[in-house]
Amino acid sequence: MANHSAWRLDLAHAYIQPYAERAQIAVLGGSAAQGVADSWSDIDTLVYWDEIDRDWLETPRAAVGGERFTWLEHYPGNACLEQYRFGTVKADVAHVRLGWLGELI
Repeated sequence: MANHSAWRLDLAHAYIQPYAERAQIAVLGGSAAQGVADSWSDIDTLVYWDEIDRDWLETPRAAVGGERFTWLEHYPGNACLEQYRFGTVKADVAHVRLGWLGELI
């Protein structure tokens, strides 16, 4: 695994922990998960909820020194996106209501 991937995995594990304690599933994707991240790679995470806890999400959650710069609710109650900066690395945290996926299919 590339060095860039290893520390991104550690960072993702740290910042996703509060979500994992509240939601159903938290998943890491992209180049960091595949072990092929380079110095320009971001971190992609997806959090699946039974019901998205919008009130809880309105407060930035990056406990490991990140700064949230985006909070968008794309499909109210069904999908939203947060973006954080950890130094020079951007982390995307997408949130999806599990039942919505079934409804779409």
